[in-house]
Amino acid sequence: MKRKTRVAAGLVILVVVILLLYIIPTFELFPVKEHQLMHFKTETSTEFRVIYIGSNATTGEVIQIKMLDDSNKESLLAVYEGYNYIASFGFMNSTVKVVLGQAGITNNSLDTFYVNIE
Repeated sequence: MKRKTRVAAGLVILVVVILLLYIIPTFELFPVKEHQLMHFKTETSTEFRVIYIGSNATTGEVIQIKMLDDSNKESLLAVYEGYNYIASFGFMNSTVKVVLGQAGITNNSLDTFYVNIE
């Protein structure tokens, strides 16, 4: 009888250890959701992505501009905190012009930024 109890306890411990090994690396307390606002290619076939990350318990509102190279590797060009929409976006030679807005109850401001892409 003791042998059956030890085998059962060993199986329970093994299952708990396996579950912990799975749960610990995949657990997210506050998952961050990215929303792609824009995705486009330039004439030189360089790809750009503009990402919006909404606010939650651990982050504020953020807009990121990312560039994808030929091997689909992303590089972060710029991060703008406190903005929640894009008013306009355009290219001028090797510069990206971004006009970002902050929509709110008392504040509807627009700010212009220039990002060098070389």
